Amino acid sequence: MTHAAHLPVAAALVRELVAAESREPSASAYGKAAVCLLDFMSCAFAGRQLPYARQAMDAASPWTVPHGAPVIATTLRLAPAEAAFVNSVMAASASRTDMHPASTSHPAAVVFPVALACAAIAPTSGRDFLRAAIVGYEAMGRLGRIVVDERFKRTFRSTSVIGTIGGALTAARLLGLDEPQSVHALAIAANAAAGLQEWAVSGELDLFYQPANAARAVLGAALLARAGATASPTIIEGASGFLNAYGGLDRAAELLQRRDEWEIEQVEYKPVAACVFVQAAAAAAHRLVREQGAVGREVERVRLRTFAPALAYPGCDNPGPIDELQPARMSIQYTVASILARADLSDQNFVEIDDPLTRRLTPRIELAADPAFTSAFPARQGAEVEVELAEGRILRSRVDAVPPYTDDLVLTRFRRVAAALYPPERTAAIEQACLGCAQLADVEPLQCADPQPRAARAPDSRSTPPKEIER
Repeated sequence: MTHAAHLPVAAALVRELVAAESREPSASAYGKAAVCLLDFMSCAFAGRQLPYARQAMDAASPWTVPHGAPVIATTLRLAPAEAAFVNSVMAASASRTDMHPASTSHPAAVVFPVALACAAIAPTSGRDFLRAAIVGYEAMGRLGRIVVDERFKRTFRSTSVIGTIGGALTAARLLGLDEPQSVHALAIAANAAAGLQEWAVSGELDLFYQPANAARAVLGAALLARAGATASPTIIEGASGFLNAYGGLDRAAELLQRRDEWEIEQVEYKPVAACVFVQAAAAAAHRLVREQGAVGREVERVRLRTFAPALAYPGCDNPGPIDELQPARMSIQYTVASILARADLSDQNFVEIDDPLTRRLTPRIELAADPAFTSAFPARQGAEVEVELAEGRILRSRVDAVPPYTDDLVLTRFRRVAAALYPPERTAAIEQACLGCAQLADVEPLQCADPQPRAARAPDSRSTPPKEIER
């Protein structure tokens, strides 16, 4: 990166990540991006029949355009920015888009809707498509590492705030913007960086629309910049810029520091539809019921120790009562209680929220921060659950890190969800288009806009995950 120290940060990022001569991602980064794409499609298919996605489609459907960007698994074609919005809502509705732990963000919910919309504007090869996605994940990961701290997380949603920057670089690369245009696209998009955490307090559904707002803003910004619009080149580090607004100005230089691995290689996949910070507690509780069996009716009280940021994150320390889906997906107490009550961990835990035993156990779960787990975060997310039974016996289970949800499990879940929409041959073709994306001459097969998808059965957002899932 030539003379990066003398460039505005936005220009330096563009030169490193977007320019034609920029660093080629590793083979492992390309492989990871293909699986992230498959997981994103799985989320979109699962979310397609949910009311939040349907509302987004209904709102946009009066303004279809013949040659617009496709909405996944529908016949709708919309202006690119609107297609990005709807596709993002569709995937986010599943509440299990991939997660970048260090930034507490869900990059796929912004990056892939942007990339698909751009591919409808400017035809692109699969390799270029994945490379642009890797760039978006990279920018989001780097920015999140310096911006997202405990103060930030109390008020702001990282996915939509940093997603404007990552998404802008993805769009710049796919639309072939030159360096000045790319900087202006980033700057225009950064002015739309937003997303508040009140949903975690109110139990409402703002979080489904926040990444979509970012994706929509990114498309508008990139197309404006391509048409000649300009904005502040010092938008990142300027006196009234992004880092001054959200924090991290003293660490601005770290944005230009490469790590040994690409940020996308740090991304994890969710086993079920629950908050990032719930996963470790869920894994510990699930291990206990696998080893001890159904003990829910015997439980007197539960002590759960985990890393402090999980307890501080809005909505996660919530002993109830839990009456709505979204608070259930956020609450550590509810999640652990439902696992103990059901002796299982599946999507059903976050659907059947009125289970009487779960309701009885939720307020009996005591949370505490553990110094060792806290010091290990964000590299590892750990938790230990201690269950006291009515007879006085104590059961314990501990995980020092969330067990990985493997590529094979991502594939199994994709096949199951896609089968609710498409016949086997179409499911296989979409799977191959995702996993073999780097070999595609054109990414049109990714658009998944069949005229008559099999929609008699809703995607199984309520079905039980494969038995081999070990969380």
